[in-house]
Amino acid sequence: MDFSAFMVDNGLVIFSTLGVGIFLILAAYTTKKGKNVIDHVLIRTPIIGSSIKSSAIAQTGMTMALLLRSGLTVLETLKIIAHIMPNTAMAYCFTRAGEKILSGQSLTVGLQQPLIPQMVQHMAAIGKK
Repeated sequence: MDFSAFMVDNGLVIFSTLGVGIFLILAAYTTKKGKNVIDHVLIRTPIIGSSIKSSAIAQTGMTMALLLRSGLTVLETLKIIAHIMPNTAMAYCFTRAGEKILSGQSLTVGLQQPLIPQMVQHMAAIGKK
């Protein structure tokens, strides 16, 4: 009864605030800086972030294998992966990895970034050997 009375008294304010909040988040997501901030927040969220990382790494692995088998270099492959990555935080990691390779470092060093799982870094090191 108390909850029903609370919703009758405050329901309009609660739902309108919620609607405006969702609208503002979606409006911010349409700008480059807003998308970058929201993607960083999502990747740091406990359950959602690990799901985003896992799907991004799976997509990266499949795409990288396909592109390397078709004859592209590792640098070109990383550039393509950065462009197709939906999450800007993960895309930035692969852009930085490409820059490190371009400066003469190995793929293993390029992938040593906080958002890229240790397992992927170890797999790259083993693949290099």
